[in-house]
Amino acid sequence: MPADRRVHCSRSGFTLIEMAIVVLLVSIMMTLGVATLSAQLESSAVASTKKRQEAVRDALVAYLAKNRRLPCPDNPAANAPNVAFDGIEDRAGASVAGPPPTPNTATACSSAFGVLPYATLGISRELAQDGWSNLFSYQVSTTPYNWTLNASFNAGSQGGITVNTRNAAGNLTAFTANAVVVLASHGKTGLGAYTVGGTRNTLPAGADEVENSNGNVTYVSRDFSNSETASGGTFDDILLVLQPTDLTGPALQTRALRSFEEQAAIAARDIEEIKNALIGYAINNSRLPNADSDGTGKPGCPNGANANDGVADNNCEIGNVPWVTLSVPANDPWAVTAPPAAAAIPNRYKYRVTKNLTNTPNKNAFRAQDGDITVRNESGALLVNDAPFVVYSLGRNNTAFFNNSAGVGAACTTVATAAPATPVAPACLGTNEVANLAATGSFVKAPLTVPPFTDPRLGYDDLVDYVGKGTIDAKLP
Repeated sequence: MPADRRVHCSRSGFTLIEMAIVVLLVSIMMTLGVATLSAQLESSAVASTKKRQEAVRDALVAYLAKNRRLPCPDNPAANAPNVAFDGIEDRAGASVAGPPPTPNTATACSSAFGVLPYATLGISRELAQDGWSNLFSYQVSTTPYNWTLNASFNAGSQGGITVNTRNAAGNLTAFTANAVVVLASHGKTGLGAYTVGGTRNTLPAGADEVENSNGNVTYVSRDFSNSETASGGTFDDILLVLQPTDLTGPALQTRALRSFEEQAAIAARDIEEIKNALIGYAINNSRLPNADSDGTGKPGCPNGANANDGVADNNCEIGNVPWVTLSVPANDPWAVTAPPAAAAIPNRYKYRVTKNLTNTPNKNAFRAQDGDITVRNESGALLVNDAPFVVYSLGRNNTAFFNNSAGVGAACTTVATAAPATPVAPACLGTNEVANLAATGSFVKAPLTVPPFTDPRLGYDDLVDYVGKGTIDAKLP
């Protein structure tokens, strides 16, 4: 029996060497497991970041199609009445102080760089965060074409943000100089990112990541690197770069946005309809209707409640087409939602009428009066000098309401000088558009200059039509 006990004891334990091997194997397995888990988490964060960027892209496309502009950034340095980190775009002024503030969309962005305005886009704050729970940085193009203002956006607008990459030799090369939006995640390190708590992480030191956090219009997109000696330094930023067609292409395809040519064709069709309605009105009433006041204080035209109501106003010869009186379209294809405080909607169809033809009592008196409106072509050659009326659209740039540098709607009254290249009211028109805007009785009917314009100051996108006095006289019963 004792011998049996000795045999049993010798088989029941492990040697120190065996124990050490077991511990070593367990440690290796745990290390591998932690590394695998860490890699899985990192991959998941990257995938989540890219998926959310795609969702933001879709939201921006939908927003552009609906509003015909992009939102400004939520400015982390916003001052009242704007509020930082509330997810609402911040502009130079707000129409309503809030809370929350209602941005005045006719004013410029308070900054072209900030964080994603998720509330304005109608998405959750979660989608505005990358896979490491930092807020996406958001840069939008405001020069030379301002994508955040209706007055200066069209389906052919170009971007103004440059994005570079690095080639195999480590040299910076241009990826695009035509980006409209850059949505940046600052990666796992989060260097330069804004947090949901309203603070900013330490700024990066590497040259390429500095470009992605300094708020200028130059960015770098390249492969991940954790080497401090790599060209441009360490890099873990993830960028979504949107060029013009990335934003307008889907909207044009679904017809939510239309090309300039399509919009011009619609305007021409509407103007033809309005012209025929005016001829019919003259035949039926032996006179032409007055204009509807556009609220800009033109002589004889009322302001206040009677302005911009579509009804012809006595003694008003320069203003909107009286669309209610005539039962015709009110707004051209470039018109947008009414701005705050029920102000005049930009891009109404416009109308200039010979005043003496609005008060004739019968057809003989109508025939006895001449039209007093002159229309010339782009070379100055006379097309007609007795037009009883002119119907026109001020085009996609809506020059009569172009926003000046202070964000205030202003009439363009003079020809722009050599600088600035981007038009600023009141000096923002070529000579032909100045004549149409003045509406004094001398108009220019010129070929359209299809955007994007080489020089926005010299573009012509007005649509003008008229009829000779004799044409109406011949139709009178």
